[in-house]
Amino acid sequence: MNRLVDWPETRPTPRGSKAKTMSDTARTVLVTSGNGNQARSVIPRLVAAGFRVRAMRASERPGPGPADLGAHEVVIGDAANPDDALRAMQGVSAVYHVGPTFHP
Repeated sequence: MNRLVDWPETRPTPRGSKAKTMSDTARTVLVTSGNGNQARSVIPRLVAAGFRVRAMRASERPGPGPADLGAHEVVIGDAANPDDALRAMQGVSAVYHVGPTFHP
C-alpha cells in the first residue's frame, strides 16, 4: 500500500503490545499554497489519514477554499516572507510544500 506519510509512531506495533490511538499519534501538517492544485489533492488525503492540517494561502478569496477541503486551520500569508512562514510553521510536525515552477 502506498502511504502518504509514514511516521514512526503510526507503524504497526509488535504482537502483544498496545496499539496507539490516533489521539496518541496525531500530527499537524502545514500545506502551503492552500488553494493550489497540489493542496486540493493532498489536504483531503491527509485529513482522511487522521492528520491535523493547517493550510497556508496568500489571500482571502471568495468561493471554496482549504477549509472546504477539510483543513482544520487556514493561515493567510506569503510563504516567501520569513515572518509569515515562521508563523505558519509554529507547532507543526511536517510541511508539505511544492513551490512554483521555474522556467529559465
